[in-house]
Amino acid sequence: MNRRKRPEKKILVELYEVEKRTTQEIADVYHVGAKTISKWLILYAIVNRETDKQQRLANISAQQLHQWYWAEQKTVIEIAVIIDTSHRTILNMLERHHIPVRSNSAAQKLRAGTDTIKDSELCQLYAGGMSQSELGKQFGLTQTAIGNRLRKAGVKAMRSNGNSGAKNGMYGRKHSPEAMQKIRDANKRQFDNPANRERAALNTCKQIQEGRTGKAFNKLESLVAAKLTEQGVEFVQQFRLGRFLFDFYLPATNTLIEVHGTFWHADPRVYEGKALTPIQSRNLANDKRKEERAIKDAFNFQVMWEKDIHAGN
Repeated sequence: MNRRKRPEKKILVELYEVEKRTTQEIADVYHVGAKTISKWLILYAIVNRETDKQQRLANISAQQLHQWYWAEQKTVIEIAVIIDTSHRTILNMLERHHIPVRSNSAAQKLRAGTDTIKDSELCQLYAGGMSQSELGKQFGLTQTAIGNRLRKAGVKAMRSNGNSGAKNGMYGRKHSPEAMQKIRDANKRQFDNPANRERAALNTCKQIQEGRTGKAFNKLESLVAAKLTEQGVEFVQQFRLGRFLFDFYLPATNTLIEVHGTFWHADPRVYEGKALTPIQSRNLANDKRKEERAIKDAFNFQVMWEKDIHAGN
């Protein structure tokens, strides 16, 4: 087996410390694994950013995290900015320390309360060259929130995000065929494992609940969410129960709500006695399993149909 020649220390320092590339990005350049790059960093006594970051995070106690999140009412975004990490890491830490997270509606209200920057100042900073991502990090808001504020102020977002162009570690480069194959193989290995699919689904739920995902809820869910908010009903959107994901959970009445489209879930008022497509049959079987699980766990269960939602019922 051919062994890749280790680069000189000054080259590795330039790539890792000056250009701030990740171990994986450097690994792609030399066609080796990220673990090999980590070993080279150790050999050259170069501080591994990830190792140092992990140590810092390990020093954050459950008491400190609880103090920030509940006593001081800081958002996940604000805490992430304080300790220089990602939103997902903060959510994982909350889960590990058994600290409950806020409901979707409560999190939205809290984020709205932290948004104190004036539109004029925001527009001035954006015109001065700061990206939406950079503004979000500075003011503890999501990039989406910054974009919405700019649009409401009449500013058209003309620039791409802060991770594009020369700021992107892969700018002007592309993965080698070997690296692309490794990525494909890794993805296949990951999602062939049911436990990994379960973990990915759980992370997605957390992102949705904290408003940190680009997932667009379908129009029906958005209409229901808007109506619940208008009525002052507290709710959790995308509530996970075992392996099942429910559209809404109402804590006050311990109710799980599923929002069903006429076609996809074969509304019996329309499809009674008609031949169903394979996907409709599959959805109906899954709907039945979800309802049985909800009732088994002593939840109230309700289905809201597309036809009724549009009729305002």
